[in-house]
Amino acid sequence: MSGSQEQDQQVRDPFDPAALRVQADFSALTPVKRLLTTVPLDKPRREAWVRVHPAKEYTLRVFTLKVDRDTYLVSPDLGPELRARPTQIYTAITRQGDIRLWPVGLPGPDGKHNPWHASAMMAAEQAKTQWVRLESNVSAGYYEVWTPKIDMGEPQWPEESFGDLLRVACSGGKLIDSLDHIVLRQLRGEV
Repeated sequence: MSGSQEQDQQVRDPFDPAALRVQADFSALTPVKRLLTTVPLDKPRREAWVRVHPAKEYTLRVFTLKVDRDTYLVSPDLGPELRARPTQIYTAITRQGDIRLWPVGLPGPDGKHNPWHASAMMAAEQAKTQWVRLESNVSAGYYEVWTPKIDMGEPQWPEESFGDLLRVACSGGKLIDSLDHIVLRQLRGEV
């Protein structure tokens, strides 16, 4: 066998690790796009590192109503009648790329801020510039906010608009825009 044939055979070795190695960015290898089918409307899990979208267009003040651990957005004209809670909605993302709309209660009519809501608001504002993790401190009555000691990089935000995120989050009846909404009918004992 000549020297050039030996070289060709070495280059073509199917078990050469260098020939089998795949790039770390798998998304570049397959022409697919992740469809956003679910956007939870709730606070981040305690073990999740989260960031909040820094653009004002991805934050909204709304009325919310919490029923059986589910959060519902309430149209502005029904909010006062239903005694719905004024809430700031933040767009948040986990390190795994999971998007959620994070509702944080605003101060009541008396201007007082519940310590749970105040600490969550501080965490959400901090999360606009760095990763944070919330942990309940039940005995003290607020969230403790943790930041990482290492650089965790920047999040990869989805292309969807805030309106698209709201539409997905509120699918399945999560928007109360009528007094005939099924949740309100259940609360009144009509169904």
